[in-house]
Amino acid sequence: MAQGTRRRWWVRALIALLAVPLAVGVAELLVRAIDPYGISDTFNGQAYRERLLEVSLDTPRIYKHRANADESFRGFSISTDEHGFRGPSHAIPKPAGTKRVLFLGDSVTIGWGVDDDETFVELTEKALSETTGESWECVNSGHMGYDTTQELATFEEVGLLYEPDLVVLVFVDNDVVSTHLVLQQQADPLGNEGMTEEARRVVAMNERLGTFRPYLPYLTALLQYYYVLSSPAGQVGSAEHAKELGFPIEQGWEASFQSILRIQAICAERGMGFCVLDYYSIERLAAFCAEQNVPYDSIAFTEEEMATGVRNSAVDAHANENGHRILTEHVLASLDELGLVDLPD
Repeated sequence: MAQGTRRRWWVRALIALLAVPLAVGVAELLVRAIDPYGISDTFNGQAYRERLLEVSLDTPRIYKHRANADESFRGFSISTDEHGFRGPSHAIPKPAGTKRVLFLGDSVTIGWGVDDDETFVELTEKALSETTGESWECVNSGHMGYDTTQELATFEEVGLLYEPDLVVLVFVDNDVVSTHLVLQQQADPLGNEGMTEEARRVVAMNERLGTFRPYLPYLTALLQYYYVLSSPAGQVGSAEHAKELGFPIEQGWEASFQSILRIQAICAERGMGFCVLDYYSIERLAAFCAEQNVPYDSIAFTEEEMATGVRNSAVDAHANENGHRILTEHVLASLDELGLVDLPD
């Protein structure tokens, strides 16, 4: 081979070797800049766990928020009071003449993805005070990943200190998924023997893709998003997904029902109002509440409301600012219809 030909071969080989990592690097920068589907939202969860959570596996509440925190995430901030509840501090004991609503729930209730003053809990407080002319305070005990048993534990351990006049449990379909089992699954993603083969395949592939995340975070997140869309087993955050992972959903329903009855009983003993507000419209939950005389209503978005854009992004289905404004209207209407607050016409 002539020297010139040999040199050209090495140049081409070098260019080829450099082209692949260069193309991957450019793709990473493009995904970061364009942020398709709101891929950047996927990074908030890890930051939340690292900076805001305190884990305590030997207590009824498995984990809680760090007290008096003020953390900024991508696109929003979360502050907590002295008990780790979202929002400003509330005097304990409750001041005379003040009425309080304690909201129990998961990430929907905490208002994941919006600032403190944009959550439906905070907006409900303002609306109640403005429309009734009374002093209302709404306490947000919502927490990412809580099931109904965790919400009960929160109520008994800390919520009662706030002396609520009304307790509102916001129910989401994945509240029947055990928080304990979710933590176990996160620690050992493939350790559940009841997992379906399809779910096992999806989880294993996601684990493999995740090895690239420290080096190409945005591109990896996009690939993972595309991948989980290919199978119902990859859809995170629903009871259907939990079934694929082998979680005992029937036991979860029973645990949720018993927790609801326990909260209702405590409220009755102490003269507090209580209701369950359904973030969707779950027939099984509605039937249970009717049978047990638990005040119930749905605050689900209508199709017309969904069309206005109520989600943070395609990646993050939690309500955005518009969604929280609509939820506030639904909450107020439900509380009025259930006779738990008296709103002027």
